[in-house]
Amino acid sequence: MIEKLKNILAKKNVENWKLNVYKEDSREFFFLEKNMDMNRRVVFEEYTLTIYKYLEGKKLSFVSFNIEPTMNEREIEELLNNEINNLKYVENDYFPLIENNKGNFNNGKIVDFNDILKKIYDEIYIDYEDINFFINSSEIFIKNVEERVINSEGVELSSLNSIIQIDYVITYKGDEEVEINDFIEFSDYKEGFISNRIKDKILNAKSRSHCKNVVSINNVPVIINENDVKEFFEYYIQKCSADYIYKDYSNYKINDFVQKTSEKGDLINLNLISDMKNSTFSNNFDEDGVLFEDKNIINEGKLINIWGDSRYSYYLGIEPTGFAYNFEVKGGKYNNIDLRKSNYIEIMEFSDFQVDYITGDFGGEIRLARYFDGSSILAFSGGSISGNVKENESTFNFSKEVNQLNNFIGPKSLKLFNVNISF
Repeated sequence: MIEKLKNILAKKNVENWKLNVYKEDSREFFFLEKNMDMNRRVVFEEYTLTIYKYLEGKKLSFVSFNIEPTMNEREIEELLNNEINNLKYVENDYFPLIENNKGNFNNGKIVDFNDILKKIYDEIYIDYEDINFFINSSEIFIKNVEERVINSEGVELSSLNSIIQIDYVITYKGDEEVEINDFIEFSDYKEGFISNRIKDKILNAKSRSHCKNVVSINNVPVIINENDVKEFFEYYIQKCSADYIYKDYSNYKINDFVQKTSEKGDLINLNLISDMKNSTFSNNFDEDGVLFEDKNIINEGKLINIWGDSRYSYYLGIEPTGFAYNFEVKGGKYNNIDLRKSNYIEIMEFSDFQVDYITGDFGGEIRLARYFDGSSILAFSGGSISGNVKENESTFNFSKEVNQLNNFIGPKSLKLFNVNISF
């Protein structure tokens, strides 16, 4: 297919182009409790072609479109003719294509489907001590992925990787029956990771099945954990990106402090990690053919580097990092015990915690929380929280302990002191 497309592009005098190839060979397994309900193999190919036309006045027109692997030469030529015609309706500021990057990064991450399925199944369906709990259902997707980037300027890059996704539902029968859904994604199997996560979810489900209603709690620090911490720091990740800065969604500038500081709060240290172990986002290059490098983005609250793809980095006059999407936030001053010494509300489960990456507003409805009044802990459900990142950044504290959630390594817990709590 690749050679066929090159020949057609030459025939149509298309001089500037980029081709992204994505191939996936996957197995999908569906279980009801411990029994396999269905399994299937999925083989998928996607070819995305981008064609460019340079215009006067430092302008550029480009369009991207998909080509089905089953299309014959005549069908491809007809599609290409239509897209060449569409170029006249599009105009952007000029940016150059990446040149001459080459490499075959087949780094041994392809997995054996049957071997990895057995390991995952044995971890999900171990004998848990609590008889009131069971795995209601689970879906396990195991994917081997090949990605390629080729362009008219000499870029020829390829990589192999694996993606493992697990979606499961647990049921706990206590004072009331509770279901909790969880999703896990990673690339490298690590023994104990899945079963330990399920054990944490069992404890949450047990607490929810026995929790009480709370009338009112005010002026109490709020602790969030894991995926919600990841979502919180996504605000800073986006604000440091070239596209946000170019589009005026962010006013961050190199060497500026991006957070308000005080002696009480922890300072942000944010790094871009090109090849993070166990991340499904790890690769050696991005879709434009930029080769990744590790970068320090924020150091002690100060912006050191802007990260971004080739287009928006060119607009800002900086070297592109590539659109890598693995980030690390260093832990803070307090360990998990010290973070919880005085009274707090700890949100264990939200219905959906969200952060507006432009305004910094955040909030979510509480499914399960624990209130510590200084002497005892009360589990409760209901109510919501809201606040703003900028109004918390001078005082927030991170746990020393860090964990990895796919493409994010960061503090396991984050304590916020300026949060609205509603019931």
